[in-house]
Amino acid sequence: MSDFRIDDWLTNIPLYYDALTGEKAYQPALKTEVVDSSGAGDAFFSGTVAGLIRNLPLSKAVVLGTELASLTIQSEENTCYGTLIG
Repeated sequence: MSDFRIDDWLTNIPLYYDALTGEKAYQPALKTEVVDSSGAGDAFFSGTVAGLIRNLPLSKAVVLGTELASLTIQSEENTCYGTLIG
């Protein structure tokens, strides 16, 4: 029997991976008061893509996506319209 443990494997999964640079890392969630989690995944994806369009490195774009998701789940309307600067 091998010494493989599923929890060891799960803790080493990167949240993102950049195939061009080889960068891979885990971006933790932000401590946030959850009002409604609807739209959090869409906000994360949209924030990440918005960062990439602005030529941010993937690591910074993922932070932007995480921040946007955090703002979204604090809202009853499932949006964070007007919270982005720039």
